[in-house]
Order: sequence, then C-alpha cells, then structure tokens
Amino acid sequence: MEKRIKVLHIHGSAGIGGTEKIAFEFLKKIDKERFETCVLFDCPEGDIQHYYEKEKISFMNSLGLLKNIRFILGFAPDIVHLYGLRVNLKWRLLLRLLGLRNVVGTLEGLTNTGRVGFWRIKSDVWTSCFLRKYIAVSGKIAGYLKDKGLSEDKIELIYNGVEAGKFNKPLLLEKKVDLKKHLGVPLDSIVISCVANLRPVKGHIFLIKALSILKEMNFSVLIIGEGDLKDRLVERSAEKGLDDKVFFLGGRTDIPELLAITDIFVLPSLSEGMPVSVMEAMASGVPVVATDVGGVSELVIDGETGFLVPSQTPELLAEKISILMDDEELRKTMGRKGLERIKSQFAFETMVRKTEDLYRRLFSN
Repeated sequence: MEKRIKVLHIHGSAGIGGTEKIAFEFLKKIDKERFETCVLFDCPEGDIQHYYEKEKISFMNSLGLLKNIRFILGFAPDIVHLYGLRVNLKWRLLLRLLGLRNVVGTLEGLTNTGRVGFWRIKSDVWTSCFLRKYIAVSGKIAGYLKDKGLSEDKIELIYNGVEAGKFNKPLLLEKKVDLKKHLGVPLDSIVISCVANLRPVKGHIFLIKALSILKEMNFSVLIIGEGDLKDRLVERSAEKGLDDKVFFLGGRTDIPELLAITDIFVLPSLSEGMPVSVMEAMASGVPVVATDVGGVSELVIDGETGFLVPSQTPELLAEKISILMDDEELRKTMGRKGLERIKSQFAFETMVRKTEDLYRRLFSN
C-alpha cells in the first residue's frame, strides 16, 4: 500500500472567517486514503474548532513553543502548510531549523500595498526563502508577490473555491417568511446582506454611510459577523437613523439560509484576497456590490454579475445598491450569471484537487 502523506496545518486563528472556513472544508474533502492530516492551532481556542471536533478531524491546541515543537517532531509531517502572517513569519525559519523543508505558505489578504506596512511586506519576502511554495489565492495576489521579489516558480496560483450545491438551494417561500419574521425583517423590504468580521479593513463604516444616503428606500440590512467594532457600528447606525433598518446578527452558522433571503450582497472592504463571502453569495444566485480590491474583480464581473466600486466611496456604493434595489429583473439576471461563474470557474473540488496535487509533487521531490 502506498505511504500516506502526512500533512500538518498550522493556523494563526481559530475564529470563523473565510480563511478558516476554506481550510476546514478542505480537510473535510481531502483524500483520506492518500493523506493523513492534523492541525496545530498556534493561537487561542476558537469556534472553528467545534467544527473540527464534529468532523473528527485531528487537531491540537497550542502548548507553548517548546511543546509545539515536540508535537511537530512527534507527528513528523511530510508537508507543513502555514496559514496567516504571524504563523508564517514565526514558523518558516523554525521549521527549516527542525529539518522540515516541504513548507507551504498561504496569506490570503496580503494585497493593496498602500495599506500594508513596509516591514510586513519585507518580512514576508525575506522569509519566503524558507518556503517550497507560496500559494496565491488570486491572480492579483500572484502578481503582487512577483512585484515584491518572489520568484515565479515559488508561487502557486490556486483559487479558493466554494461548493455551489450547499448554497444554491432556495428556501421554500414559507420558510423564507418564517426566517424573516424570526429576524424581525419586514416581509416587503429588499434584504441586503454583508458577511464579514467587524474589523476596520472590512469597511462597514462606508456601508453605513452609503445606506444613510438611501435611508428613505425600503430595505433591511443583515450585518453578519463578530468583532471589536460592533458597538461603534451600532452607534453609528443609530446616529444615521438606520437603527430600524440594520440588523447586527453576530456570528452565524446558517449562512446558506440567510443568503437565501438576500436580494443584494455587499462587501465594502478596504483590502481582500479572494473573499469566500462573495463566492458564497454568488453561489446563492445573489448579485454582488463590492469594492474593487485584491482578487474581487476576478470573481465579480462588473456590470455582469454585480458591480465594483473603488474602496472608501460610499456615494458610488449607494448608487450601485440603488440600481439593484430598483430593478428586480437585473438582480435575477446578475445572480444567475454569478452562479454560473462559480460553477464553471471556482468549484471547490478544483481547489482540493490542485492542492492535493501540490502536496504530492512536493512529497515526490
């Protein structure tokens, strides 16, 4: 029997964000006969670990640096895959000193140079010599890394993917009504959703400014995600007279159901890699209004599957949201084209296959 390849993932976050969800879903789908996997969470415990427990995917919480090293040496991985900037910078050199050379790095959001610190960029480039491969989740990121000095043969372009079948299941009409009633959303309002952790980089403050321009229109906004900005955003919504239109739902596990009652999806980020939330919205047949940052333009075709606007432009954001609110047929057309694009270009199975192929190539060489 062919030897199973031992793969260790090291994560810098155990929250429920796009990167964490992608990594978890990948380990659910990986070929168990060919790969033996384990995850080291080099971070405080978090909600994503409940998903790992449920799926019986092996993981270990951080035990401190020395015990983490002992754990890694005991597991004796053939491949180590690092997620997140802190983990990448911390472990690249350490793993080389431990004699582990098949190291893969993934940083999903290292884009938009005007908002990335000089030393952060330099540290990433300088320590990339300790990686065998650097996965870029979008063409924009791949180009960015080349511009910063990484050799082309070190960069592996593997787009994030999403399982369209999980999202393209419209709720029965009565279930949609029940969910809206449960949330307190008026049944006749246009539902706008934004799925993103409540952090400055996600640009929620600009969404609220845009909504204040449109507040005379009949809409309800679902803000889905957790973070330190919640109190400030709730306060700002009230100041803008939007407290009866904006619903802060916190972290949710029923994203497919919430997207099924969504008419328009908005992501006003200042910086992105290849946002999973946008993929999930498109997989749900929902048109997207998003800022043109990172790899978003590789997902959303402006004027075809949604609209793109520059970041920090609430007036333009409001304009595009208004166009979609006024035109139900356009919403349906853009949503249908978005779903077709996800199925053809960003299938989750393709992402899994390409990552498995990368692991096999590194193991064989």
